[in-house]
Amino acid sequence: MPKSKTDLQRDRAVTRALHALFWKAMASHKASFSTVMLFQVPAFFVINIFVPLQIAYGIQDIVQSNFDQVAHQTFIVVLSSLIGAVFFGIGQYIYHINETNGATYVQRAVFNSYLDKDYEFYSSQYIGSLGADAVELRKSFQQYALITLFTIPRMLVIIFLGL
Repeated sequence: MPKSKTDLQRDRAVTRALHALFWKAMASHKASFSTVMLFQVPAFFVINIFVPLQIAYGIQDIVQSNFDQVAHQTFIVVLSSLIGAVFFGIGQYIYHINETNGATYVQRAVFNSYLDKDYEFYSSQYIGSLGADAVELRKSFQQYALITLFTIPRMLVIIFLGL
């Protein structure tokens, strides 16, 4: 059954509020939010584009019997893989710092919202379900941060820099 217009408006308002809360949470630790991209984007480029390209050049050298170039291509692949792994590791470490701080921000915002509620709200809700809802919102933020700071930049790098 299709939703009514007021239900759709309420759902859109809730969705916008959640997006705003999640973006504020990711930006609450500004240093890690910007630093993640400084390390993740080069790592994605090296791991997903540069290394496969160098492997293709190495295979081409083998097919064309340029065996003196194979060692050079192997060195480039190994070195760039190590550099990409280091950048990726640093980016992941910083990402987890951002995710932890953001999840804490979300949880505090939810519990502050609970503190602002009146007695009527608590009389119609189970306290245990409120805590479970707060934990679910925290988990949702973690998935949101993973998609926003990891999956989308990776796909953008592959699509636009892989051309």
